[in-house]
Amino acid sequence: MKTEPNNFREKYPSPNLLYRNNLIRGVLKKLDLTDKDVLEIGCGLGTFLDSISNMQARFTGLEPDNYAASKAQENCQADNIEVFQGDISSATGQFDYVLLLDVLEHIEDDITALTKVNSLLKDDGLFILTVPANSALYGEKDVAFGHYRRYNKTEILSKLLECGFDVIEYYSWGSAILSRLNRMFTKKLKKADIDLNKQSLESSYGTPSSPLIKLLFPIYSRLFFLLHYQTPFLRTKFLNAHCLCVCQKIKTKTAPDSESLERK
Repeated sequence: MKTEPNNFREKYPSPNLLYRNNLIRGVLKKLDLTDKDVLEIGCGLGTFLDSISNMQARFTGLEPDNYAASKAQENCQADNIEVFQGDISSATGQFDYVLLLDVLEHIEDDITALTKVNSLLKDDGLFILTVPANSALYGEKDVAFGHYRRYNKTEILSKLLECGFDVIEYYSWGSAILSRLNRMFTKKLKKADIDLNKQSLESSYGTPSSPLIKLLFPIYSRLFFLLHYQTPFLRTKFLNAHCLCVCQKIKTKTAPDSESLERK
């Protein structure tokens, strides 16, 4: 049985998180997950995994933070979900789908992380990635969440290509203006005192630093449906604060065997 939420972000998830999750569920519903192996790296409190547990796949969640991993195990009670405590370096096995949802920006060496994902993905599998976009928006809020960076489209596509991925779908959403307004309410942080790794581990359940945001969030978090105005613009350049990439492995050409050469 699930326990009642006892932390702020579990009780009041952000509208953008709810919109993002709804978008990814829509992508997954177009695919056949029956009897497939799905890995979510950095699954946080397990909320998203639990929401897709009816898709008849075998789900594995991996979460580096002890508290979040424990909560994810409580939240994910379906028989087809297993959650383990560990980071991306401890992941093993081969999966039909790998999900990395707003995690890559928390990892200092993102190239090594993407290369690791490639090794975990079956040759005919799909990698689904979301990251905060538009590097010009990087600021105090990103630091508060433990982000090393935000990604411009050219940069993330280039890094995915370098690590052996072909991006077959690219979506972007989120208003830069709203992101800047949101950033205004983030508490000013002394960067010298910030441990980005610690901030990352606590980002899925920490309480907002702004008293105003804390006051408004219970209302704000229930208005995520208003964000659906963005849906018609997902494939355009009008919205660029967040992005979703659906990737497949680049298939390497194998050398012809000796028999086929002799036949030629």
